[in-house]
Amino acid sequence: MSSRRRFLSRAVGALAAGTVAAAANSTPNDIVDIKGRDRRTYLLVHGTGHGGWCWRGVAESLRASGHHVYTPTLTGLGERSHLISREIGLDTHITDVANVAIWEELRDFIIVGHSYGGYVISGVCDRLRERVRHAVYIDAPSPKDGDSNSRGRSLEELGQASGGLIDGYLLPVKESSIAQLGIAADDRADTEWLLRRLTPHPARTWVDRIHLEHGGSVGLPRTYVFCNQAPADSPLRRYADERRKDPTWVFRELPCGHDAMVILPRETARLLASIG
Repeated sequence: MSSRRRFLSRAVGALAAGTVAAAANSTPNDIVDIKGRDRRTYLLVHGTGHGGWCWRGVAESLRASGHHVYTPTLTGLGERSHLISREIGLDTHITDVANVAIWEELRDFIIVGHSYGGYVISGVCDRLRERVRHAVYIDAPSPKDGDSNSRGRSLEELGQASGGLIDGYLLPVKESSIAQLGIAADDRADTEWLLRRLTPHPARTWVDRIHLEHGGSVGLPRTYVFCNQAPADSPLRRYADERRKDPTWVFRELPCGHDAMVILPRETARLLASIG
């Protein structure tokens, strides 16, 4: 064997020995750190009438890629509908999500709000802004201090606009509203899935004005995701135009109607995985 080959052989042997020694001295945490270097934590917040269940496909895709995902259900909705009460307001829902971050000891997380969830994540960003890595608004408003999701309408006015509140305080679920979520008329599977799970929503959360002592998500990295199949007269197009022109936002689009997480769960997950 030539001297060069003897040198290479010894070098390979030394490297192999070093690798074995390193593996013997490693801990499970070391391995997690290496594999999880690009892992992110997502806190996904649903909109009106929905629950954490609506993120199922998105969460499965993100978790399959090694990310950590939390999908809390807001008080009075979904599997927590047994807690429905006239006392539930916007602050209740902000506290729901903030408490998940606090009790799970989440830091450097990406918070995502869909539709009404934009109000909720703005409140969470205001309270826990040092923990938030990036805020993502999917077809969602990003309110200023004092705004309300009902755009200043009273509970009575909101009830008239929605065709009447259930028991005087709950926004109803109607099959006719499924189309407004962007579900195709011939998509019976998603239509029936939503109808089985959507629950009346506490209307006070829409009427309450948000209090943002620290500007909400202003000043944090933010992305607006526009579901670009919105109807021509939808106010969502106005929100999107404003965000598209604002250099403080990253602007993205998904080729679907409003309920992106139901219609395009994998594409939504891929978009979220590319953020932050």
